[in-house]
Amino acid sequence: MMEKELLESLSERIKKFVKICKGSHMYPAGFVLLERKDFRTVDAVYLTILGRKCAYHLGLTKRDTISPKEIYETLKRQVKVSPSGISMSLTSLVRRGYVSRIGKGEYVVVVPKVEEYLETLEFAYDHE
Repeated sequence: MMEKELLESLSERIKKFVKICKGSHMYPAGFVLLERKDFRTVDAVYLTILGRKCAYHLGLTKRDTISPKEIYETLKRQVKVSPSGISMSLTSLVRRGYVSRIGKGEYVVVVPKVEEYLETLEFAYDHE
């Protein structure tokens, strides 16, 4: 299954955790909004990277990658987060194979592993 089709097949599950803005006076097109305020930092970072990939496939952003600074700018008003927490989360996500580092300081979600990560999110947050 191609990347876009795989993400589309998971879209209902992804929408439980993030919303991709189509553009408004409050948020630019492709801005990722978390559906909860109590995500762990690593999950918030992952969802922001996943959201960027989805926004790219929806034609709302020019790149499917995102920098740590952009992740911080996206999350800082949504959850309690620090640049060092983002850095540690990125290291963990790359090491676990959920995210790839592209070039110098850009990150992208590993699409074949999205469903596996969604399962961990559903287990952690859907049963509360």
